[in-house]
Amino acid sequence: MAARDNPDARTVIILCVDRHAKGYLQVVDMALMLTNRRYIPCESSFEIQMADALEAAGRSFIKPLRYDSAAETFPDFELVDTDPPRTVVEVWGMNHEAYNRRKAEKQAIYRAQKKPVIEWDARGPMPALALRATNP
Repeated sequence: MAARDNPDARTVIILCVDRHAKGYLQVVDMALMLTNRRYIPCESSFEIQMADALEAAGRSFIKPLRYDSAAETFPDFELVDTDPPRTVVEVWGMNHEAYNRRKAEKQAIYRAQKKPVIEWDARGPMPALALRATNP
């Protein structure tokens, strides 16, 4: 559904097929992965917008995937062109009690860890993403 309104979105589909006794192939399992136009995995249409905006701003970033980490927070993206590296990028796209509770927990963890964070509440404008020049 997230790809429906975004012509640049892609959906990667992996199918596991088996040959039926009558000779035709049948799907026995499948997985879908939403990505942006450059095949960066995204979990929502808002993440697609952020990935596209990070690319347009010329940023270097990674998209953590669920199997990569057991950390207590799981950011949407991490910038790797900052000092210190691994500035967290969070896209806040929903507004309900459980989501807001987890959002507050993650924000508290980032503050306690003194992690730099760029946040975007998708109900508002996209934050500035250009890399700031540093003084020599």
